[in-house]
Amino acid sequence: MINNFYEELSKKFRINNSSSYNFYIDLLLNSKNEINDLVDLGCGNGDFLKSLKKRNPNLNLYGVDSNDLKFDTKNCKDIKFYHEDILNFLKKEEKARYDVVTLFHVVEHLPTDYLLQVIVEVYKVLKTGGLMIIETPNIENYEVLSRNFYLDPSHLRPIPKALLEFIAEFTKFNKINCFSINDKTMNMDDISVNDIFTCQGADLTLFAQKKGTFSENFSNFFNNSSQNIYDSVGIMRIYSKQQQAHQNTFNHFALNVTKKHNNEIRNLQAQLDKLQDEIYDLTNFHTRILNAAEKIRSIKYKARIFLMKIKNRFILVKKNKKNDQKLSLIEKDFLDKLK
Repeated sequence: MINNFYEELSKKFRINNSSSYNFYIDLLLNSKNEINDLVDLGCGNGDFLKSLKKRNPNLNLYGVDSNDLKFDTKNCKDIKFYHEDILNFLKKEEKARYDVVTLFHVVEHLPTDYLLQVIVEVYKVLKTGGLMIIETPNIENYEVLSRNFYLDPSHLRPIPKALLEFIAEFTKFNKINCFSINDKTMNMDDISVNDIFTCQGADLTLFAQKKGTFSENFSNFFNNSSQNIYDSVGIMRIYSKQQQAHQNTFNHFALNVTKKHNNEIRNLQAQLDKLQDEIYDLTNFHTRILNAAEKIRSIKYKARIFLMKIKNRFILVKKNKKNDQKLSLIEKDFLDKLK
């Protein structure tokens, strides 16, 4: 039941390592040293050994794992598998037995004392100038540290780069090269905040060579060309420059928009002032019209009063005259008009 749990968990969450396997296989097959014997400690289902065997069928390959359910023995007839604790296996092996010893995602499962004993025994079983390869999750990648590492309950603790290098130095390995692999692809022209925290590769690899006269063996494992090209501080600097450039672009755009809107606002203000002047002129004109109309009404009123007075006067004159026939024609005409 427990073995099935870890198997299903690995299928669901573990990143496919086939790309990194090819990276190691290319280095191994292109090395100056002729490789005959290689053992993979904690080999799992033997994917790495199968890929390597397919590329070079003449190699003597061995796999060791404490979980025998992982062995794919049907498809690995030319690979020798051992169902055994890796430390017990190493202690029983003779000295200078292997050209290469690999430990892919093993060291993070081991207690520190046990790990030190394993590395000491690895040094013992390696031939002169032999190579140890270790791969482990890289906690300089914050996504690995904060989430992926703890998806596997069997992980005891992460192994930082400095500690991994020190363990190799402490156990007397001669040449050491440690760097991150399985880097993410980044668009360097548009870096995100997430890129700063995940620019380091998801995994950390260590190449360590045993002391010996064959110092040129596996020299391709120790050149700087394989070093990780990304650096958190460097990526942060690039990100800061890009953000400053974006801010400058925005500020320039905002300034142009502000200038344009200010011009439009000034034009609108001028139009508004003109309209206000026109309204003021119309208001004054309307007031003058009202005043003129009022004067006209006053004149009409006075004219009516005046006419009424004249009419009354002529009527009075008419009554006082004894002879209506003596009125002049002019007076009659005027009285007829008043009627």
